[in-house]
Amino acid sequence: MADKDGIGIRIWRQSRQELVAALRFFDLALASFAFEESAGTLTYGTDSVKIFYRYDTVSAQYLADPALVNRAFLHMLMHCLYRHPFRRGRRDEDRWNLACDIAVEAVIDSLIPDTGTQGRRHLRDGGTGGGSRVGLLGAPAGGMRRELYRRLKERMDVITAEGVYRELPKMGFPERTLERLAAEFAVDDHQYWKQKSRQQAAENEKRWDDISQRTETRMQTYAREQSDQAGSLRAAVSVANRVHFPYEEFLRRFAVWREEVQLDPESFDPIFYTFGLSAYGNMPLVEPLETSEVRRIESFVIAIDTSRSTEGDLVKAFLAETWGILSERQSFSRAVEVRILQCDTQVRDDVRIRSTEELQAYMENFQLVGGGGTDFRPVFRYTDELVAKGALGNLRGLLYFTDGKGTFPERPPAYETAFLFFNEVPQEVTIPPWAMHLVLEEEELRTAVPDKEAAADMDEMPEEREILWT
Repeated sequence: MADKDGIGIRIWRQSRQELVAALRFFDLALASFAFEESAGTLTYGTDSVKIFYRYDTVSAQYLADPALVNRAFLHMLMHCLYRHPFRRGRRDEDRWNLACDIAVEAVIDSLIPDTGTQGRRHLRDGGTGGGSRVGLLGAPAGGMRRELYRRLKERMDVITAEGVYRELPKMGFPERTLERLAAEFAVDDHQYWKQKSRQQAAENEKRWDDISQRTETRMQTYAREQSDQAGSLRAAVSVANRVHFPYEEFLRRFAVWREEVQLDPESFDPIFYTFGLSAYGNMPLVEPLETSEVRRIESFVIAIDTSRSTEGDLVKAFLAETWGILSERQSFSRAVEVRILQCDTQVRDDVRIRSTEELQAYMENFQLVGGGGTDFRPVFRYTDELVAKGALGNLRGLLYFTDGKGTFPERPPAYETAFLFFNEVPQEVTIPPWAMHLVLEEEELRTAVPDKEAAADMDEMPEEREILWT
């Protein structure tokens, strides 16, 4: 067993050296794993700390073609860089596993130039042209993979696990095709993704947050030295490093501290209070304060991009989620004022909301107005006019729900601004440095849609059909 352990670890270390030689920006990430032989798996898998492997499998693959081990190592590494083991949430496990494997394999396949042996040698030798008998990561993708990648690229700028998970049900694949895809893209054993505890999962995710951020910096440093084939890899790492921030917590950034008349139980010592009652009758030694400071959302603007690329159902889901948060007693101020603006190239609609009842009534009768192009500037000019007229007092900020494809103001406004994107920020969009931004996932919004609408969405799902792969 000791000999097997030693040989197995030597195989993984040899693979690591080859990967670092060709992809130098992965040096830190590749060095972050320990290796352990395990009888609990038929192949290999990682818990983000160790790579657990079956010796017989690894040794056989290495003897057959070292590229198989190299590819497996890179596959598991990228799962961790993209934090796949930590971000399943409430998603279906089988579909999430498939989506993660497709996203990772798509990037790996993009690293293999489809130019025959010479291109594969170039990648293996890190561009030195030294030549070798096999490619570092094997042969280019086959027809089945290329067709799937093509269809996914029509639906998203960067192929990510979240995007693949979202789009797979919409692509109309029958169950037998999904099974073929699962077999085609399966590489590692995902059983090790299940962390021992929430605390351990949080610690491991934080560790890989740091590794991934530093890896992205390394990739930018080596960008000029690497071929254009690594572009999708850099884009995917950049998307994975995007800050994941719950919309509820993000919205509370627009709340203000204010003093309200209510008991503040944290402002006095209950021991002295109860001692006074027991010792002197109805005479507490310390009275609780009758006011306390609380955070309340008072006044802000919600702007809705009504260009043709913005779907009405998504806007309604966004407003439903926002309404749910604002309706909480702890966050919705008694003197709240929200202005909901609809705008494409000009402001099309302005509704003033001053209570949860008004907001709910607006939601029930909501209709999307507009449908032209996108220009963000009219909303800011209009909001500035409202502030100047005194129609918006103590304005905290502006939330702009959009696809991002429009003209931004050149100068920052006098209030905080956040652009909210659906699923992803388009690659061609450059967000102004003065603006915050948040990406809202479809599943996060869909949970806010009434059941009758969710049922309608299910009725519109495409029928199962066989996909003919070339």
